[in-house]
Amino acid sequence: MEEISYLVSKSIAKVIRFSTNEEMKLSCLKLLNVNNSLEAEKVFQQQLIEWKKQPMEKSYLKSQLTAQKRKVDCELSKIITNDLENWE
Repeated sequence: MEEISYLVSKSIAKVIRFSTNEEMKLSCLKLLNVNNSLEAEKVFQQQLIEWKKQPMEKSYLKSQLTAQKRKVDCELSKIITNDLENWE
């Protein structure tokens, strides 16, 4: 999650710094509620610090466990199918 947030933050920062589309720049600045790219960088750094402090959410852990369970179930199904084919 932190990596995605970091990438999104960096992308928005690049738009603010380098985009020639003023409307897009202003939209990004407004999204962050800041006036310039330096303030935006400070917001990003503060967000990263806050995200690092937060414990992993239960829903995230649950989704990870569900994904692992599906993977195990899939592998188990393959093993059973192969065993049945070999048995016949």
